[in-house]
Amino acid sequence: MSADSYALVTKVLDPLHVLILEDWLEFLGRLPVEIVVYAPGDARIRSRLDALAEKWRVAWRPVAPVAGDDLIHHETAILKRMIDGASAEYLLLVTLDALPYRAPHCEAGWLDEVLARLKREGLLCFSACGVIFRGDRPEPSGKYLLTQRFSNNCGLIARRDWLDCIERHPESRLPPHKTRIHPEWAIETEMTDARRFGLRRYETADWRVFHVQQWDARLLETRERFRRGDGIEPYLNRVWEELPFPEAEFYNYPLWRRLKGRLRASLGRRLRPRR
Repeated sequence: MSADSYALVTKVLDPLHVLILEDWLEFLGRLPVEIVVYAPGDARIRSRLDALAEKWRVAWRPVAPVAGDDLIHHETAILKRMIDGASAEYLLLVTLDALPYRAPHCEAGWLDEVLARLKREGLLCFSACGVIFRGDRPEPSGKYLLTQRFSNNCGLIARRDWLDCIERHPESRLPPHKTRIHPEWAIETEMTDARRFGLRRYETADWRVFHVQQWDARLLETRERFRRGDGIEPYLNRVWEELPFPEAEFYNYPLWRRLKGRLRASLGRRLRPRR
């Protein structure tokens, strides 16, 4: 196994999500040595994953749910169970409500470039999630930003570093209402404490990852629009802190949910105490 091998780590909770997983394999340009999948014991999911593995000639390893699993509030324990068995040097964590697209002519070797920079420059991680942050800083190539933010929607990090971050910054340090963000918080806290940075890439029409927060049949409609490039421009490189309400992040999000988010944001502003 090469020194810069990676395992793709994800969750498949519905057979239709396997199509998005295949989009990720197409996007990456370089295959993982294995795909680690948290999935229920659904024969349809296993059948589709078997077919995917055969088509792409990459092994997949199932991680089954156990009693007490809580994907929403305590994801760290589940991820650690998945990652403990991985043998690759690097991990690429992706969620299947994040849609990737890379045009056929666009940089098939982008992942090799990122891996080389992480090693050469001592950077902790790489991340992409459809937004940038105020604290991100341009770097000389003009293609990337230096960042101290991380996203499980698309996050690349050395396996040893992930485990160390989780151990040094345990979930117990967070209040109960924030434990759901623990895996990302631990990596971001490590970057802040150790004064380290990661890479984030500027997104373009030819290379992009959008977090859409959709899991049902609408996900496939959104995927088709996204791959065609319909209305993507307003969603490229938005500043997260400047979004008018959280749901504004999500491409092709249902209108009623957007209106609900706007109303919630408006009420929040009205109820905010005056200084």
